[in-house]
Amino acid sequence: LNTLTPMGGYDIYFMQQQGPVNLVSLSTASITDPDSQYLTYLVCQLTKAFDGSNEFLLVNGVLSPSLSGAYLNDRHAVNVSGVGTTSDYTLALSYIQYNSTLLAPNTTTRTVLCFVSDGVLQSNMASVLISYMHLRRPPYILLSANTSTYTSSFTEERGPVLLASSQAAIINADDTNLSLLNVTLVNAFGETEVLSLNAALVAAGSLTYSYAYPTLSIRGNAIIETYLSILLSIRYNNTNAEIADIRARQAVFVVVDSIGLASPPAYTTIVSIPVDDHPPVFVPTNAYSFSVLQNVTIGSYVGTVTVTDEDLPANMNIATFSITLATPPLGTMDFALCGTSMLSANLRTMYYLSYIMRAQSYALQISAVSGTYMVNGFINITVINLNLYPPMFTNINSSNTSSLGRNYLNSTAIIQIYENTPIGTRIPGIHATDPDNLDSILYSLTGCAYLVPTLVGIDNTTGDFIINGLISRTNPSLTILNQVLVFARDSRFIINATVTIEIIYINANPPAFTSTVYNVSITEDTSPPATPIVTVAAIDPDEVPYSMLPDFISRVTYSIIPTTSYSSSFSIDSTTGQLYQIAVVSAKQVASFSIVVQASDNYPKPTVLYSNTTVVIQVQHTNDLAPIILTPNNTQIVVPEVTPTNSGVYTILAADPDWEPNLQYQLLGNGLFFSINSSTGLISSIRSLTADGPSPRIFYIQVTVTDANTSPLHMANASSSISITIIIADNNTQTPTFDISSYVGNISEGLPSNTPILYVHATDTDYGYDLNGSPNGNNLVTYALQNAGNNFYIDSNTGLIYSNTTFNILKQAVYTFSVLAVDHPKVDQPRSSIVTVTISILNVNDFPPTANPKTYIGFVPETARLGDLVSTFAAVKWSPSIEDGFYLRAVTDMSIVNTEANIMLCQYLVVNGSSWHLSEITYLNGENCVNTTADPLWTQTFKLRVTSSTLEPIITVPLSDDTNSDLLGIYGRPPTSDTKPQYLSLSTAFNLETLQVLNRTVTFYTDSYVMALNGLIANGKLQCNLTSGGSIVVNHTYNLPGDFRSCRVEQGGFYVGTLSSTYSATQLYMLSGYNGQCGVLYGPLASPPSPPLASDALSVGGKVFARVGPASCILGVNCWAPAVVDCSPTLSSSALAPLNISVTDPDGAAYTTLQFFIASGNVNNAFAINP
Repeated sequence: LNTLTPMGGYDIYFMQQQGPVNLVSLSTASITDPDSQYLTYLVCQLTKAFDGSNEFLLVNGVLSPSLSGAYLNDRHAVNVSGVGTTSDYTLALSYIQYNSTLLAPNTTTRTVLCFVSDGVLQSNMASVLISYMHLRRPPYILLSANTSTYTSSFTEERGPVLLASSQAAIINADDTNLSLLNVTLVNAFGETEVLSLNAALVAAGSLTYSYAYPTLSIRGNAIIETYLSILLSIRYNNTNAEIADIRARQAVFVVVDSIGLASPPAYTTIVSIPVDDHPPVFVPTNAYSFSVLQNVTIGSYVGTVTVTDEDLPANMNIATFSITLATPPLGTMDFALCGTSMLSANLRTMYYLSYIMRAQSYALQISAVSGTYMVNGFINITVINLNLYPPMFTNINSSNTSSLGRNYLNSTAIIQIYENTPIGTRIPGIHATDPDNLDSILYSLTGCAYLVPTLVGIDNTTGDFIINGLISRTNPSLTILNQVLVFARDSRFIINATVTIEIIYINANPPAFTSTVYNVSITEDTSPPATPIVTVAAIDPDEVPYSMLPDFISRVTYSIIPTTSYSSSFSIDSTTGQLYQIAVVSAKQVASFSIVVQASDNYPKPTVLYSNTTVVIQVQHTNDLAPIILTPNNTQIVVPEVTPTNSGVYTILAADPDWEPNLQYQLLGNGLFFSINSSTGLISSIRSLTADGPSPRIFYIQVTVTDANTSPLHMANASSSISITIIIADNNTQTPTFDISSYVGNISEGLPSNTPILYVHATDTDYGYDLNGSPNGNNLVTYALQNAGNNFYIDSNTGLIYSNTTFNILKQAVYTFSVLAVDHPKVDQPRSSIVTVTISILNVNDFPPTANPKTYIGFVPETARLGDLVSTFAAVKWSPSIEDGFYLRAVTDMSIVNTEANIMLCQYLVVNGSSWHLSEITYLNGENCVNTTADPLWTQTFKLRVTSSTLEPIITVPLSDDTNSDLLGIYGRPPTSDTKPQYLSLSTAFNLETLQVLNRTVTFYTDSYVMALNGLIANGKLQCNLTSGGSIVVNHTYNLPGDFRSCRVEQGGFYVGTLSSTYSATQLYMLSGYNGQCGVLYGPLASPPSPPLASDALSVGGKVFARVGPASCILGVNCWAPAVVDCSPTLSSSALAPLNISVTDPDGAAYTTLQFFIASGNVNNAFAINP
């Protein structure tokens, strides 16, 4: 997995209607992970489901206990997840299957993509291609969309119905023709149920058909479309006027293809719907008459009602009967119709029938409902009466309570008569009724002689009392309460009732209080006493006559009338007049209460009379409550550390619920930092507050509030206390400070990157934590470099400075930069400071001096004298600081075979900042590089740009002191006249990291040389091909490398077997070679030569160029005059040019003293060297 090894692909085949297939088998499945044996999930995705939800993936197997599976995207994807081994997931992969349930699916090849993950990387996608295969399959009938079943509804007497939907289809993936269609009725109930079709369609298809109950057959060979059109025309009909049975029928469809394969049966369910088209009818008539004795048992049978319905029994409607109206209305409760069969119901009693108490006759309207029809009928019922009950009194007072509040258990009624009622006045008495309603009721009255019939009589037909004499409280014989006996009789029964006659005297006087004002005092803030605080009393003069009675109870009651000074803190006993305190009261809220108490005689004859009195309640003060401190206990107060001295930081809030408060505040603890105003509770700082350093940050203070009221009526010096915490919040007030004012360090050159050099450290004295104890960044210091370039980096947390490169003292000896220290507050602005860092590079003498080139060839004439100069050594090093100027380097050589043909190479280098210009001219028989009259062989020019000032530029030319650097040597046989210029050079290479070649051109001037380049020299060909396809010509300037395609040796006897060149935008290598013999340094030479890197010399790749003047000078005019040295072997020994040997020390001349000695080969000590 982590190397993304492909899982590969796999092909399987799915056989229609043959069940699901595995994507892979356990023997072929393979999941590997080269660096982990555990996986986290497996996903398999069906890329496109052509048949929607009818095709899906499933997992058919038991997964390992650590794994679980889930279906996604309508079961078109399976996701197995959990930590398991590759073996667990391989087993899970082998369980995944594909299935399609369609009879005729889309057979396009499916693709399933699977991948797994180890929790870090996801594997490649492995694909499984699923191709569809099938056997010779029978046809299939679809009676509706995508299903072989259909439901058709047949309604009674509405005509035939189709047995298939318009979306029906006949499918045969292997045959386009059919030979037979059979449709058979199942569960039919006789030959009145028939099948029919469109005979014209049968004839049009050259087919035949027959119908023999219950099967319809169509025969003959025809295409599927013909049979389908016939199937769509097949109908079902039931010719009976009424459906006899509503159970469902079935039509079974079967087709046979041209080779005799029969389809599976397709089924149409035929639902028979009867029509309710006949109303029920009451028989024998819709009006019934019944009679019933009163008081028969509930549920007794009264009579039967019956209907008929032609729609029964096919529609299975059951006639339901009900009573819809009744006269009197209670008939709907006294009777009910109870069904006994589908078409009849019995009328039964539902209540005790009473001729007197209920009704003597009933008229009922009834209804019968069958299906959608309802009919009405009528029943008249006569109740037969019997004298079964005695009379009953109807207006007896059930409470039996007189106006005096007495309860007379032996009285059935109380009749009240006012005094002075006129004689002859009729007083409603007690009345009786006869439930049987057969006879008249007669009344009679008996009682004490002084009352009956002298003062009170009775009407024997109505039962009313009649006043026969004057009723007055002055009659000594009358009492307030008098009992009489009333009788009521019919022809069979007699009843009586005891009646109390109460004489009602007129209410003439209101109750009178014994005092108009009651005064009382209570104490505040005390629990209510259990005893009343005062009792008020009122006497009703009208009650005096009754007060003599032994069981006399006064009707006077008491209540408190709500007023503006009313308080719910008091209540009164309505019977006794006792006033109670029911709640604690405070004089601080209400000093006194005026309670109005009302007395009522509760006698409404003719009206209730009232009187009032006032209770004045004085509330006495107490000083019983300590002050309440409103500031919550354990309050935390956060004060910024920049708070000035004597600044208010918080005010303690308090209140005294008692009368006349006088609060004083006192502070306990930390008096050196805070004080409190004793009157206002304001806490102030008395010195500077800081969260930094050793000073405390958290102060725990107790504040006490005292009630200082000293009045004698008060309890003095009650107090309350709370604790508060004052926290000094840390602000970013301190700046990071470095330990010293500047830092000095050093590192030896040559050490690798990431070498630690020195630490810098700054301290921030901020506290550094917020109120939750979490760091707030105020003292978190990090470091960053400034102006350090890419040579150093710093650990931002520790301040350790590391090297970011390998240093060379020759490039730079001292580095100075700055370090920024900054804190990181989360809220305030950050603070920072800067320190200077100086890093010195320590020199390491780690390179030996090197001669470049390593091999030199010098010539000494046999005429040389002792002490003649043979060679000079120049110890040079590269300096990144190059002085602008005109530099010259010349190399001469003498032909070995043609002594008259000398070769001289002149290199002119103009340095002007980062722009360099190099010109090379090769002369034949040249004497010097100034105003030479020799013929040039070729010239090269270069335009260069310096791209790096830290690397030494290298310019290597083959006309040098290194005889092994050239490719083209001498011909293998003596030369002829047409091979005169045998030393050819166009090779110049550059250090491409330092110098960029902007332009290079070459021009050839000698015919014989051009002929050689064009491959025209005898006995050999040096073939140079131009990009244009033409030949090289004289005096034409060519751009390199664009104009040249290649140069190679076609044939001939060169010492070097091949010569090729590759021209590109970044590399320019040799076009041909040259063997240098004699190297001469042109310029103002001293004896010995001037020190290296003086203002008159420049080392470029170990080649010494002489600076002959400024960049703008003209050679031979205002540049230095060059020396001329002739390398001819015929010259005298004193004129022989010395061999210039270049030796460099990478450590630099400033740190190195070179010494020279002859190591070997000095035969006979022929030579000596100046050390």
